[in-house]
Amino acid sequence: MAKQYQTVMYPLGVVFAALLFVACTLKTAPHTPSGQALETLGFRAIPTHPTLKAYLRVRPSQEGATLASTMTIYIEGDGASWLLKTIPPRNPTPSQSLVAAMAAEDQNQLVMYLARPCQFIDVQTIKECDESMWTDGRFSTQVIAMSNQAIDRALLNLPTVRLNLVGHSGGGTLATLIAAQRSDVNCLVTLASPLDITAWARALSIAPLTRSQNPAKPNANLQQIRQTHFLGENDQIVTKESIGEYRNFPRDAQWMTISGFDHQRYWADQWPLLQTKSCLHQPRG
Repeated sequence: MAKQYQTVMYPLGVVFAALLFVACTLKTAPHTPSGQALETLGFRAIPTHPTLKAYLRVRPSQEGATLASTMTIYIEGDGASWLLKTIPPRNPTPSQSLVAAMAAEDQNQLVMYLARPCQFIDVQTIKECDESMWTDGRFSTQVIAMSNQAIDRALLNLPTVRLNLVGHSGGGTLATLIAAQRSDVNCLVTLASPLDITAWARALSIAPLTRSQNPAKPNANLQQIRQTHFLGENDQIVTKESIGEYRNFPRDAQWMTISGFDHQRYWADQWPLLQTKSCLHQPRG
């Protein structure tokens, strides 16, 4: 009987995966959950690696005012959901982006949105992608380097600024790894992000991310950066166990568990309020 069930369900699974792949490939630019493309909201694409999308918005300064001294960078999450725990999506593009919504609503003068490798690209280009970019190597040395190169490209035509890094889910994990390598980071904010990927994989009973760097590895640079880490009380994907052995925080690091939040719900809607509670709006002591 079990064998018959598998025979029936396997083709349906293949059809579902194929439909999901087609749907994702239609999105070649980040959109907010309400359907607005970032390029219609004042953001312009930045030339980067062919498989990495990045967008920058520079709002005009008021007459006589100087350009902002900080730029806030929003880093996309891991993207499309896996089929069960063992079958990765064929395209990592998220069905909707709460991170794009957060970036669009940010009132700062300099705002950057950074996708993850192989998200929002066309069918032909995705063939150049190694699947490890969104599986066990999603936080690899190569991914970190590509992300840093995109940030450096955005900074080319700007005066010297300091960076605020904000990431949701795996985007916060990547933001932490980026911050570990830079000397220009002012503030790091993670939302529902695993900070010890070994502990996170163990908590979810999934395969370890063997090709990835772990933010929990001791890093003296991170320990000098102001940090705020938010977790959702009802999050079943990134639980408090995902903090694991992470100790790369300064003495004044903030840890907040938000009542009622899960892995997706409320982060974008409540982001204006959460900003005020983070190191983004708090002066350096």
